[in-house]
Amino acid sequence: MGRTKKSSAGSFKAATGTPKTAQDKVKRRVDRIAGQSSKMTIGKTSGASGMKERMTNKYKNQGYDKIKPIYKTTSSANANKVEKMAIKHAKAQAPRKVGNKNVGGGGPSGKEKTKYVYGAFKSD
Repeated sequence: MGRTKKSSAGSFKAATGTPKTAQDKVKRRVDRIAGQSSKMTIGKTSGASGMKERMTNKYKNQGYDKIKPIYKTTSSANANKVEKMAIKHAKAQAPRKVGNKNVGGGGPSGKEKTKYVYGAFKSD
């Protein structure tokens, strides 16, 4: 099973491990975000600083007020797989809340080794 560790982005724990071993924990994190929000978007970026930049430069302008890590890895390929899986799960569970038009794409950007899949959301 994938392990969890505290993220520098808050007390929300990011799942780790391979996409297969982290799958259940990733889905629970997506469900948790969906349960706390009126709208959400899932994305990926490099490092906790990348999440902060996305929140400041993009998501605040769209009405989102929080961003939390869902999964972290040093593998871009694993981040891509988990992002796609998380978006598909979110769209199946809470289709009216999910702002993603596509299932994956973009990011990760930056030079940091750790890649994050995150959920940006507007709190209920």
